[in-house]
Amino acid sequence: MNAVEQCSEQIKNLIALLETETGMLRKGDLSGLQEHSTRKLEAIQQLESSLRAVASDEEKAAIGPLLIRLDKISNENGVLLKSMFNGSRAAQAKLESLQQQEISVGVYGRNGQTVCLEENPRLSGKTV
Repeated sequence: MNAVEQCSEQIKNLIALLETETGMLRKGDLSGLQEHSTRKLEAIQQLESSLRAVASDEEKAAIGPLLIRLDKISNENGVLLKSMFNGSRAAQAKLESLQQQEISVGVYGRNGQTVCLEENPRLSGKTV
């Protein structure tokens, strides 16, 4: 297999990985993102080493359309990942805000001191 064929195959594999990940992101399925990240990194490293072997302009032109497609799908994937990250961060901030509100809201007795409320109150009477 020559360098152009090897690069083309690796680019196609990377595109398939990105398309799968994009589909997962669109569905909100975040369970396999760590595994996909590892596989993408390995595929990118292999592609980088193969691209170094492509020397002539003709060879570069042969893989050009695939590289353009790879660029497009990777940009789309990046936007989705960034959106997911920003949404997750916003949700976390909202949860923290709600927790702070919960802490600041309390019940006070007649003397102005905070009254501790429990979900399962215990009886404090004596048993004889």
